[in-house]
Order: sequence, then structure tokens, then C-alpha cells
Amino acid sequence: MLLAGLAAKMLSKMLNDESAFLWTAVSTCICLQVRSGSTVLKSLLRVLGTCLGAGLGLLGVYIAHGNGTSQMLIVPIVVFALKFFEMEMQYAGAVAVYSYGLLTSAAAFNHIDVALVRTASVLTGVAIAIVVSIFVAPDRATDSFRALEKSGLDALADAVAGAAAALAAEGGLDAGSGILPSS
Repeated sequence: MLLAGLAAKMLSKMLNDESAFLWTAVSTCICLQVRSGSTVLKSLLRVLGTCLGAGLGLLGVYIAHGNGTSQMLIVPIVVFALKFFEMEMQYAGAVAVYSYGLLTSAAAFNHIDVALVRTASVLTGVAIAIVVSIFVAPDRATDSFRALEKSGLDALADAVAGAAAALAAEGGLDAGSGILPSS
């Protein structure tokens, strides 16, 4: 996360836009998953959704030519189309709707540059998530954690079994109560 934060801060300095920091950091945090494969899949879906939403937003702005009424008539068509393919697109559909809404809203106030900076920031955040997942914290770290977790749970099970056996030996626990395994 520290690497993601540093890269995001560098991007915001390069673009002279503090909002770039937020979008890059949020995209990285959302896309980082426990497994590298999951990170890559979620990252690709986020890229697909962001690019699709931004592209549809730019197309809608171009078609409407600054006419607010025309733009508002395009919104339900785009949202319906994205909803229609929701199952196939999974997470990308939600990202596309959000990206579309952000771009068209920004364009309505002649701030299309904000939407384009967001798109660039999201793509940068996704790239950082993939690099961190594959090279900085690969699956081997997750496997080590799961092995430690399993050994801890095994030790806990042994402790509970030992406590139950001690109680049974003192007569405080009926061996036939179903708590202790039958021998």
C-alpha cells in the first residue's frame, strides 16, 4: 500500500491535480486481492469498466453537442444497455456506469478534463495493483500465511481436546456426552 501511495502522490504531482492521488490510491486498494490471479482479474474488469464508461460518456457528449436535454435522453439508453450485459461484465458494469456518470456530469459543467484525469488515474492505480500483486507481494506470501493459520488452528484444536480430556479424567465431563470423540 505504501508503494501505491507513493506512486499515486507522484502522479498527482506530475499532473498538478490532487484528485489524481485519490483516484489512483482508491483504484489500487480496490483492485488488490489476496491472490495475484484475483488481482489481475479485478484489475482487468476495472480497466474494462472505466474505458467503456469513459468511451460511452465521450460518445454521449459528442452526440448531445452540449444540449442537456439530449444528454439526459441518452442516459437511460446507456444505463439499460450496461444493465443488460451486467452478468457478463460482472464488476466492470458497475464501474462503467459510474465512469459514464462522472464523465457526463463533468462535461455538463465543461470540466471534461476532470473525467480524463480520473480515467488516467484509475488506469495507473490498476497498473500499480498488478505490479504490487505479482512482484512485491506474490501468492507465496499468502500461502505462508495460510500455513501459519492452519498450524495455529491445529494447535487450538489440540488444546481444546487436551482440556476436554483433562476434564473427563477428573470426572467433570461425561465421556459419553458427545463432546469427546469416542475411542
